[in-house]
Amino acid sequence: MPSIIEALADCLEAMRGGVEMEVCLAMYPECRAELKPLLQIASLLRPLPPEITPSSVFKERTRVQILERPEGQDGTSLAPDRPSGKF
Repeated sequence: MPSIIEALADCLEAMRGGVEMEVCLAMYPECRAELKPLLQIASLLRPLPPEITPSSVFKERTRVQILERPEGQDGTSLAPDRPSGKF
């Protein structure tokens, strides 16, 4: 019998691949009672992106804004040709 952790990992991987939760539960009938609530939670979280990555437009706009920003109140600058030594 696989551990609940192994069964959960297998089911989560299968669900990421598009397998329905009930199919996953059928693969591990001995773990069904423990597995079902965990997979229900996972199915609610599934629509969330695995990683949030800023677009290239956002990165460029932010870079320009930082480089064009006036010097800070403490006299430091974030421009790359004048490192402030503070990061």
